Amino acid sequence: MTIGYSNIAKSSLLEAIDSDDTQVIIQAGGYEGFLRIDADYTYARLANAFQNELVKIDLSNSGPHIKLVAGAVTYSGGLSVARGQGGTQAVSWPRGSLIYIEVTADYLNEIIQRGLFRTIDYNPNGVLSPAYKGEKVYQSNDPRWWKSYNDTDPYWAMICGVAAEGETWSDPGELGWQVLMLIAEKGYIMGGYTGAGRTAVIEDLIFSSETSQAIAATLDTAKSFSASVNSSAKGYIMGGGTVAEYTAVIEDLIFSNETSQAIAATLDTAKYRGEGVNSSAKGYIMGGGTVAGYTAVIEDLIFSNETSQAIAAALDTAKRNGAGVNSSAKGYIMGGRTDAGRTAVIEDLIFSNETSQAIAATLDTAKWLGAGVNSSTKGYILGGYTDVVTAVIEDLIFSSETSQAIAATLDTAKRSGAGVNSSTKGYILGGFTTVATAVIEDLIFSSETSQAIAATLDTANRNGAGVQYGYI
Repeated sequence: MTIGYSNIAKSSLLEAIDSDDTQVIIQAGGYEGFLRIDADYTYARLANAFQNELVKIDLSNSGPHIKLVAGAVTYSGGLSVARGQGGTQAVSWPRGSLIYIEVTADYLNEIIQRGLFRTIDYNPNGVLSPAYKGEKVYQSNDPRWWKSYNDTDPYWAMICGVAAEGETWSDPGELGWQVLMLIAEKGYIMGGYTGAGRTAVIEDLIFSSETSQAIAATLDTAKSFSASVNSSAKGYIMGGGTVAEYTAVIEDLIFSNETSQAIAATLDTAKYRGEGVNSSAKGYIMGGGTVAGYTAVIEDLIFSNETSQAIAAALDTAKRNGAGVNSSAKGYIMGGRTDAGRTAVIEDLIFSNETSQAIAATLDTAKWLGAGVNSSTKGYILGGYTDVVTAVIEDLIFSSETSQAIAATLDTAKRSGAGVNSSTKGYILGGFTTVATAVIEDLIFSSETSQAIAATLDTANRNGAGVQYGYI
């Protein structure tokens, strides 16, 4: 959220307010000065000869105020405010009281450096704890200025410097000023099954350099056959199979600092082998297996408040181990296994109204255990199991909802890999050929060609869950 100021934002109250009022009605003539501020919020002072109060104005929720007086429509300005800011007390104010924007001590404390700056020779994110919120430090080996947006935690935003190839610019959101934070765009494989059994390890794939390694964070519990979804800030692994049982637990991966933990929300029903798809606002686990058998239930995860529940829509047929892909408007589960065996059916989930049905297109060959990736225009199922492991790649064109096998194939037939994607490539990480593999193969979206890349996983792994930062 960004803070803004204006030299002409000054008006008076059109109506008196009590100490608990959060809506301030001001004279229309002065409202234009507030309206011109291109920001999310600002601070303003209410004042008269006897008292003063600082308020925080939520500009994103403020707007013109319309009132009918004596049969005529009158217009004024409505400001949504938080009262009693900056150590002042919320009090009652009479009509005509002055309101104007004022630079506050809190704002100045955030932008003014205290004393000499520190010099470092590394990216401070996740490493250097700030001395105070708003501290600036200088990185000498790769010249950049960083500014903290937390009082104690090592979260830093680059305010001056040059972004390297593959680094992403994003707004940290709570500083009150526009800054940029650099986080490498990555895919991750979370959990899975290695030669030693189920694993809690998380390995990454940096898209720009195509290098891979295990990160420091691990899942709380080793698991495999989980469904994975991701927001712009976090990846989530939903359900899965642990050593003891199926689980309803949902664990996250915070992209900015690469830490992971179980969240408070859980699935309504413990399950594994479900498939994950997501919009920008929600993730969904479609189908799967429970102790009662295959399920058609779809459960959601609302990213903003991290709550989860089963939605009204269900799959046409109970199934598990399909491949999940999504466009901006729909999620799709491609193939899978039903009570009757392998299926070529593709079912959708329309994000806007949360309805689901089988679409007309089907896969060329019934299969399950494929890996799903998507570009902005197509989804793909890579590999899988028909009556043998396969190297075939089939597509789904989002605009026409047609599907066919493409010319490219995987270097090696495999199933049970984890799919992740950047904006230009999809990747299948690990999987099972005749044994678990550590190989990573790509799919270049523009040319639809595929090959194994140089990087491999640290450990051969199958049945892991794939999430990515930077791309939905």
